[in-house]
Amino acid sequence: SDYQMVVGSNGAVGVVDVIGAGSQLLVNGRDPNNAGDLVSLELGRWGRGIMNILNGAYVSVPYGSGEVQTGYMTVGGAFGEGALTIEGADSILHIECMLEIGRDGQGTVRVLNGGQLGVIGIPPDGGYSFIGMRAPGDAYISGLDSSFSLAGQLSVGQGDRGGYRGIPYAALR
Repeated sequence: SDYQMVVGSNGAVGVVDVIGAGSQLLVNGRDPNNAGDLVSLELGRWGRGIMNILNGAYVSVPYGSGEVQTGYMTVGGAFGEGALTIEGADSILHIECMLEIGRDGQGTVRVLNGGQLGVIGIPPDGGYSFIGMRAPGDAYISGLDSSFSLAGQLSVGQGDRGGYRGIPYAALR
């Protein structure tokens, strides 16, 4: 079975706010004996999904059960629209496998004022990040101590409809 968290589905708007030091959202729940399981957090699947990680909050999307590249986060999934903001010192999104920004719907990620986005990746291949995979994808990193760290591969503007907007300008500030 799939253990997924979908925010903004089937024409609806969904908003998740994780705010303040000590606030945590852990998207886990995987049967270690079932290699077909899928761990994912998707913002915007045929709808509009918004997530805000603010003021020292922590969100984690862990790796799955040993199958290569399971456990991912998508911002702008199946023909929806996704928006993610990570803002403030010690506000962290930790992804252990893959981040897709603009997979099949428009996706925007903003890391601001000390926010931290990390795609750690699991050996041997490391993590993957796609910005503008098959739809427009934007990533903005701005402000003192803001970071987007990736242990693995980065692809910008991969597909026919993929976009390149906001990179590298914001990433270099």
